[in-house]
Amino acid sequence: MKKNILVIEDEVNIAQTLADLLELKGYEVQTANNGLAGFTRAIKETPDLILCDVMMPKMDGYEVLEAIREHEKLKQIPFIFLTAKGTFDDFRSGMDLGADDYMLKPIDANHLYDVIENRLGRYEHLLEVGQMEENNRITAELHDTLQQTILGIKMNISYILEHSPDHPMTSKLKESLETVNLALSQLRMIIEDADIMYQDTNFITAISNVVSKVSSYVPFEIQLHVNFDHEIEKEVSQVLLRTIFEILNNTIKHSGANKLEISFSSTDNGIQLTTSDDGNGFDINQSNKGHGLKSMRKKIKEIGGHLEIISSTGKGTTILISLNQQSQ
Repeated sequence: MKKNILVIEDEVNIAQTLADLLELKGYEVQTANNGLAGFTRAIKETPDLILCDVMMPKMDGYEVLEAIREHEKLKQIPFIFLTAKGTFDDFRSGMDLGADDYMLKPIDANHLYDVIENRLGRYEHLLEVGQMEENNRITAELHDTLQQTILGIKMNISYILEHSPDHPMTSKLKESLETVNLALSQLRMIIEDADIMYQDTNFITAISNVVSKVSSYVPFEIQLHVNFDHEIEKEVSQVLLRTIFEILNNTIKHSGANKLEISFSSTDNGIQLTTSDDGNGFDINQSNKGHGLKSMRKKIKEIGGHLEIISSTGKGTTILISLNQQSQ
């Protein structure tokens, strides 16, 4: 999607030249010929970056910047001043109001491109960080609320079983308690999934962290075997980690396993990830019809891989993931 840049400049020739230069670089450009028109267009368009002259009619550049920084929807947008004046006081005034950069006229095209790309890159990073923090906040609140609710149910059931062992519903209550414990494990799995996905670590460190954390609360032993010490590109790493979480979640819900082994190694053709449990197993023909397995196969295929499942009732499940590519 093209980035939208707003040029606020009262000199028509300069505004058109800037628009032409930016459009040649693939940007979408809006122009305004005075400060008030520029501020109004900014509200309407919500540009990704603003280039603004200082000396203009109706509202000068400083007034535009002050209005932008006070507007909730616009206050984070990168703002770059364009001016023929270049004194330290001018520069300082703009920066004190919250300008991100200051460019002197006549504008050098290459310098213009460099400044814009740099500011847009920083802006996108801030947006990503902000989104990550908001996701983490929502995840934490959701976790706390659900965990308190489920723990409350667990405590009530445990209290009844302890104080009324001959209650006619004892068997049902025990089944309910197992379900609650399962729900707690799955809830923690979701939280670990969200947490790991945002960590800036290599794949081996991430998968080791997953096993270390998850092992403390899942109802089976997890063994990790790694014979691989290279970097994997981030997109591939995230798909593999997400797949491991799905496998762990399915193992909790359906397998009845006592042990799950996860192996990751180099092969002559690329990379292989294998998981194997000693659980109940399942009918492959029936499972192939399910949405979950189809989705997992699709994700692996998108990163150049192949997923194979070996399972039968009562004989456990093995999942083989092969990537025909070398690590990065």
